[in-house]
Amino acid sequence: MDDRPTEVPGDGKLRVAWYVVRTRSRHEKIVKNQLVERDVETFLPLVERWSRWKDRTKKIAFPLFPGYCFARFSMLERLRVLSAVGVAGLVGTTGQPEAVPDA
Repeated sequence: MDDRPTEVPGDGKLRVAWYVVRTRSRHEKIVKNQLVERDVETFLPLVERWSRWKDRTKKIAFPLFPGYCFARFSMLERLRVLSAVGVAGLVGTTGQPEAVPDA
């Protein structure tokens, strides 16, 4: 049975929403993998580019938004997200995390 809180229209803390997670430099994939292990829904858009070194050329997947990852959780679960290695914080205004508005 899934023990995660369900979305409740009137209560902001139980509301499950997408948030922008700020990561340490070059830790986007590490943060994503840790959040997936902690049963947090994540989204990390990647773009492939060719990288060239002296001896070879290889296609590498880079984050579309360097330094950021998206995660879907309720505010009651934020400690599970913030305690992951490489997480610098949640993006928001006036010190409070802001949910990404639905399109």
